[in-house]
Order: sequence, then C-alpha cells, then structure tokens
Amino acid sequence: INGKKAKNTAWLKNSIGMPRLQIPCQAAESYEVRIIESAATADKALYPKQIAASESLHIQFPESFSIKRIYDPQAILQEKRIEGTMLHTQLQGKSGHHTFFVEVEKDKIRWWEAIDIEIVPDFEIIALHPEAAQLQIEIRNHRSQNEKIDIWLNHQASGITLDLKAKGSQTILLEKAHHGTNLIELRQGNCVLASQKLPFWNIPFNADQEQTQICLSNYYNDRVDDIFAFGKYMSPRPTSTSLQIPSQGFGEWCVQKILPEIDAQGFREKCDEKGLFTMPQSIRFQATKDSCPNNILFVSQWDNHPDEVEIPVENAQASHAYLLMAGSTNHQQCHLVNGIVRVQYSDGSADSLLLINPETWVPIEQDFFEDNMAFDIKAPRPYRVQLSTGLVSRNLERDLHLKDVEYSKGRNIPGGAAVMLDLPLHPDKKISAIHLESNTIESIIGLISITLVK
Repeated sequence: INGKKAKNTAWLKNSIGMPRLQIPCQAAESYEVRIIESAATADKALYPKQIAASESLHIQFPESFSIKRIYDPQAILQEKRIEGTMLHTQLQGKSGHHTFFVEVEKDKIRWWEAIDIEIVPDFEIIALHPEAAQLQIEIRNHRSQNEKIDIWLNHQASGITLDLKAKGSQTILLEKAHHGTNLIELRQGNCVLASQKLPFWNIPFNADQEQTQICLSNYYNDRVDDIFAFGKYMSPRPTSTSLQIPSQGFGEWCVQKILPEIDAQGFREKCDEKGLFTMPQSIRFQATKDSCPNNILFVSQWDNHPDEVEIPVENAQASHAYLLMAGSTNHQQCHLVNGIVRVQYSDGSADSLLLINPETWVPIEQDFFEDNMAFDIKAPRPYRVQLSTGLVSRNLERDLHLKDVEYSKGRNIPGGAAVMLDLPLHPDKKISAIHLESNTIESIIGLISITLVK
C-alpha cells in the first residue's frame, strides 16, 4: 500500500460470492494498491438456474472447494445430502426465484456462495390469444425428460395426446370449448399433472343448450341498491386506531363522505314478464320484480350478513354455471381471495370459483383502472351489466365515456354494475349444493342469480 507491505490483513467473515480481504492502512489522500502475488480466480459452482418443482437439484462445486455448512433462510431445501464437493437436494416452496447459501472453503479461506434458483412448475398451460373465438394453448414441459400427456377439457377427454420433449413445448387448438372459463388438465392415466382455468369470452355461446335458473328468492337478504348507506356497517370494528373503511361500506382514509349511488331500476325493467334478464349471448338470469323487498344474497364479515350461505340443489347436473354477482372490494383486498363460490357434488367433491380482485371480483361502483404496467389485470375482463340501464359490456369505461370523479379517476359507473362470472362443472356429477363464502374483511360478496347449462 503506497509502496509499503500491508500488515495485519484479514479475510472477512461472511463474505458472499467471493472471499474478501480487509487491509488496514493509515489515512492518506490516495492509495496505490499493488498485488505482488495472487491465486487464480476461484471457479464457480455449476447448477441449472431453473428447475422443475418435482426434480432434484444437483450442485457441483470445484474440486478445490470443501463444503462446510448450508444456510437456508427461505426454507426451500426439503432434503439435502453432501457427497464430497457435490450437493444433492430436493426443493420445496412456491414457484419463483429463491436463494440459499453454501459456505465453502479453499486454502483455509471461507466465504458463502449464493445459490440463486428459479422453481418452475413441471408443466405450464398458457392461453394464446385469449380474445380469440377459439381456444388455443401452449403446453410447456419443464422436466428434463420426455413426457406423454393426455389433454382433458372441462372434465372430458379431448382425444389429444402429446409427446412432449424434455424442456420442450407444443401448441394445440381445442374444440368444443365453452363460452367463458375452460378447465384444461394434463393427465397421465388417472393422475392430473397440471390444470388451469382459462377464460375465453369470445368463444360463441351455444344458445340451444338447456338452461336452468336456480331460485334464490328465499335466500335474498338485502337490496343491491342499498349496499352503501351511512352508518350501515358498524361492527365488527377495531378498538384501536385503524385505517378502517367508513361506516357506509365505501371509501378510504382520504375519502370519508362519498356515497356512490347504486340504482338497479334499469336492470329490472329489462327483465321479461317471468323476471328473466337475457344477456346478448342468450344466457338468461332470474331476477326479481320491483315489488320484492330483497333482490340479492349478501355474505360478508360484517355483522349485517352471514359469513357463508349454503343453497341446496336437487337432482341437477350441468357442464357450466354462469353467475350474476355484485358487491364491493377495496385496495386492501387486491390480489386476495375476497370470496368463494363452491359447487358441491353428491359424491363429496367440489368445483370452486375464487373471487380474486381484480381478475374475478370487481367493485360495484366502478370499472378498474388498467395501464398494462403496475396496474395490470392478468385475465380477460368479464362481462358487466350496468344496473341503471341494463347495458352489457366488457369495457364500460369506453362504452359509457366515463368521466373523472374524486374517488374513481375515469371509472365511476352511474348506477353501479353487476358482473357475470362462470365456472366449468363436471357434467357427469350430481350437484347437491352451492356454497357462497366471504373470505376477507370489509368486502361484500353478492349473488343475484345462478344459471346452470347442460
């Protein structure tokens, strides 16, 4: 250092990525460091940067290293075995990027090697062109071996078998897809290797299919028009300081006195003499007349409503369920399961629709802001029904020319809007009940109508 031999140097403990040397030196305006002798640059551990969830990870360290210990702060190592300079392990945890650390030694110098690994599912099912009028998907095999896979669509064998190469993919077109959400399964025998529900709202609806409306009038417990009211939601409430929602069930810490107007008169007027509201694609929903005191079934964590409701169903079989729903959700419930619609079968099994903000659960009073960047909806938008007019659209902001308001920049819907959701069902199983459940505080889950399609 500055022409003098350095003294009292020390290797730093807990160095990550490479050994680091600490060199004490006197204060000076500048330092000239000359390395008289150095070892060759240390080799790195060899391992795949991406691995399928079911496969074992094998890490080869240089022969000059010795493995001392392992630090796994994310608890992703299910099993581990060290054989010389080879580390064998089985990973666990969610898909995504993870890191654990291995302390190694070379020439009596120790440091930590950071092992960065991405866990991916064994197989991926990816929707191609989700706004198209046909169902086209890509199947990816992340395993390091060839696989023979049978494709199932909506609980039925599609007749398509794929020979997937290791780390390879194939694109296929599936016929007989449903209007809305379709369940795709990858199977080997009776084993389901992967499944995915993908919405395709531009696939035509077959209007000739038999439709059955489930009668909900005996379960209605409120009016959709009255979802927001000052002083309505008073309990339960925290006893400490909190950024809790205002008593009308709408607003935030900066917006306390806004009361969106919800008016379902136009929707009711669009119903026929039997109380049926017909969507443009000919899906029919049962609604109520003006004389009915209640017109929606609400569940929530508020004391105003039950947390969950079970609706018995007798001797019903269907391949698809379409639901007309309306309720509330807020910033705090974004990307959470706000509620669940569960269709229970007589054999004890069930199919479930998870109501997740923003993909499958939306606020009644507004349309979601989306910029395809930070604010991105990871699924095609569902159909919405403007309650004050009965207008049906998948883009109300465009069709209604929505204008800015204080609490909803460019997205406030006059009169509010319901949403049509759906769930593919097992056509060979008998339905015994439909279960509606609230899963988060403050949000309100409302069910107006259910239509089963053969």
